[in-house]
Amino acid sequence: MAAKVGSKIVYGGLMVLLVVGLGGFGATNFGANVGNVASVGDTDIDTTQYGNALQQELQALQAQTGQEFTIAQAEQFGVTGAVLDRLIDAAAVREAARRLGLSAGDEQVRQDVVNTAAFQGLDGTFDPEGYRAALSRAGIKTSAYEDEVREGIAANLIQGAVTSGVIMPQVFTTTVIDWLSETRTGEMVVLSAADLSAPIGSPDADALQAVYEADPAAYTLPETRKITYAWLTPDMLVDSVDLNEDALRKVYDDNISQYNQPERRLIERLVFGSGDEAQAAADRIASGEVTFEEVVSERGLALSDTDLGDVAQSDLGAAGDSVFAAANGDTLGPIDSNLGPALFRVNGILAATTTSFDEARPEIAADIALDTARRQILGDMDRVNDELAAGATLEELADDTDMELGQIDWTPASDTGIASYADFQSAARSAQVGDFPEVIQLSDGGMFALRLDEITPPALQPLDDVRAQVESAWETRETLNALSAQAKALADQVSETTDLASLAETASLTLRPLEALGRQGFVDAAPEGVVDALFDPALAVGTATTVAGEETVAVIALTQVRAPEDTPETQTLSDTLSDTLSQSLGQDLLDAFTTDLRDQYGVKINQAAVNAVHNAL
Repeated sequence: MAAKVGSKIVYGGLMVLLVVGLGGFGATNFGANVGNVASVGDTDIDTTQYGNALQQELQALQAQTGQEFTIAQAEQFGVTGAVLDRLIDAAAVREAARRLGLSAGDEQVRQDVVNTAAFQGLDGTFDPEGYRAALSRAGIKTSAYEDEVREGIAANLIQGAVTSGVIMPQVFTTTVIDWLSETRTGEMVVLSAADLSAPIGSPDADALQAVYEADPAAYTLPETRKITYAWLTPDMLVDSVDLNEDALRKVYDDNISQYNQPERRLIERLVFGSGDEAQAAADRIASGEVTFEEVVSERGLALSDTDLGDVAQSDLGAAGDSVFAAANGDTLGPIDSNLGPALFRVNGILAATTTSFDEARPEIAADIALDTARRQILGDMDRVNDELAAGATLEELADDTDMELGQIDWTPASDTGIASYADFQSAARSAQVGDFPEVIQLSDGGMFALRLDEITPPALQPLDDVRAQVESAWETRETLNALSAQAKALADQVSETTDLASLAETASLTLRPLEALGRQGFVDAAPEGVVDALFDPALAVGTATTVAGEETVAVIALTQVRAPEDTPETQTLSDTLSDTLSQSLGQDLLDAFTTDLRDQYGVKINQAAVNAVHNAL
């Protein structure tokens, strides 16, 4: 059975969500002639129910992801099965209510309908016309909807009987909180190669052979693809592009504001409701009674609310002359602004900048040359493809065009030159010997075509060729083994009467304190797994353990275990966890209950009807 999607909405509320959620879709013919989608006992799930529920789920997924979800994707990710599963659960409980003779009276149904916010007008009262229109858009008859509401009310009575009053035992919550919030304190020594008590020596031939044979993958060359390619990028063409001086000048003139910036200032503006308020604030600032920041805070604003950023004189309207005449750091005003009387503060002065055409020309020329080269390559792609289709080789292309010929022994690790392009990587990976070359565009506007000449399968390199690598691996292994032995000897000496600190001092090792670490704590410059080792249930106070890394080994001694304190924060966490666990337990009970009902009453699924709904969508 597919996993359930989201929280289980089982009964009357499901129909409201379908009506409201599908209001913009309109009624859809989901294939009524193929029968019901599923049934539990004598309770049916028709194609409209399933189709509407599925559409609503797809709407929700689209809102969450910002991307349209197709039926094929919904099937792939188990959404369709989860929606049907949810409807079957609801049908099982409705069948139970029917067999128990539970029902709701007309008045109770009426109250449920008129109190549904989706069916109320702007004045907050029930809108009969809106009610009928909403049902019509969802393809649901009024009588069918009200029958569903009636059955939903009865089903909710059963759900309430199963889940009401379900509370996770406090001892469970307390145990989890204690586990999550417990902290541990300890001491640590990290041993590295420099701490070896004796040199590890040199490996003999047998030792190297053993290391070599133990890890053949480390000494195996990957599959290598010998590839011939012809390529052309804009950078290869820029030097040959003819530049028109008039065109360069036009680009400069069209973007003159970019090259000639007037003086700009970093300004803050605080607007007041009246000139008197603004003047009073200005007087208090001038007298030193308050600062500009304090006046901003008094008005319930953050300093960022007053920040105009860097502005030109023309951006400030009538206030521009006064603000641009002030010195850096000045507060001035009141001055009338487009929002009312305001105080202004100057926080910085950005001098005017002027870039001449001659100064801007290299940048403009480079941009135009690159753009021209890209357009030239784009225009040549069809012609090059035609030549390849006519039988031209890559070597002939290089002779007849601006494309350059190259060769590469490509592996997945290749990442320089043409191999730095993802487009080439993809083409190299999928190419087969004998394929005809085709032109492929590069991300920078270039193009290439390749030919796979030969594939060399992965090969284990001879020991003599990788001897240095094998020796390094042996040295690393032996060093780590020796360090692990030293660390264990040190850890074995730790006891209630002999702490790690004294042992480290005797051995001239650096001791690092581990202060009040939680289970999510982190210890830098240490092997991975130090925190997990500190919280190992087998590690008692006054004892030590070891953790090996790739090149170092840590000795960790536990000195204190501290239970969480009873604070408002931990009480809030406990209450929240208790509610969450209780809800989870109630949901588990409901799942078990509906599963039992399904087993009792029997579930039938009409796959033809399911497929018809999927096709209709």
